[in-house]
Amino acid sequence: MENNIGTDPIQQPSVPQSSPHSSKTFIILIVVILIAAVGMGGYFLGANQNQVVQPPTQPIVPATQFSPTPVDETANWKTYTNTKVGFRIKYPSRYSKPTVPGSDGPMDTDGNEDNISIVFGDDSSDQITLSVIPFNGNINQLLEFINSPDAEVSLIKSLKADGQDAFWYLIKDEYELEPYSYILFIGKDHGFTLEPQNTNYSKEEIELMLSTFKFTN
Repeated sequence: MENNIGTDPIQQPSVPQSSPHSSKTFIILIVVILIAAVGMGGYFLGANQNQVVQPPTQPIVPATQFSPTPVDETANWKTYTNTKVGFRIKYPSRYSKPTVPGSDGPMDTDGNEDNISIVFGDDSSDQITLSVIPFNGNINQLLEFINSPDAEVSLIKSLKADGQDAFWYLIKDEYELEPYSYILFIGKDHGFTLEPQNTNYSKEEIELMLSTFKFTN
């Protein structure tokens, strides 16, 4: 008997076919990742470029303010001290020692002057007189006491003498050839007059002299 051996065909393993849909999804995913990576890289690059390096802050130091030192215009002046009444006053250094009237001419002061006129200056064209008068009253009474009844009195300026009220008056008197002026003030039961003896005096110098007047003891 003839055996017919049948030949079975060899079975090839089946190769899975790629789904077109899966390939497209994979490609899209890759593209998205690339875009995201590029975007993140661009973001960080831009952020780094936009960072401005700030210079270190310098502390602001305020400018030093220097106040001008007051100048004492009377620093080199001389000083007259009266120990009897109790006061002192400076006078310009160009003047020699003050004097008082005497029977034989001017006499040097010794600090015990009272009820008298003290003269600063040797030349009549450049003199200042400080008169010291025992007095218990007010300024108006002192004005009446030292002026003639017909004198025309006008106030030039109000001042201070060691904290006391002082008044600078202009006097026009028919018995005098020309107007004159003086500063009046009161203290220690005395009246005081500071009077320039010439018409071309310096008002600033008179006021400076008054500013140095101080009561003592």
